[in-house]
Amino acid sequence: MAWYDEIVERWKPSRGWRETFLPAAKRVANKPADMKARCEIMMMLGDTHATELALIVCLYARTLGGDQRSCRRTCTSACSI
Repeated sequence: MAWYDEIVERWKPSRGWRETFLPAAKRVANKPADMKARCEIMMMLGDTHATELALIVCLYARTLGGDQRSCRRTCTSACSI
């Protein structure tokens, strides 16, 4: 069992977040460096009290290179909740 399994298990977002998460997750699956999609995922995770997961997405996104400006503010906001 990974250290984050408990965090994922406790995370229970409302149904409304599915509309935000699924399109962004599909875009990331097709284009891993899609920073706009990653920002949407970070925002959703932060808003649903999964700040640990938002931090993981943020840190991983930083390893991808590209234009980080779009995610910096989202990451800071999501992870400071």
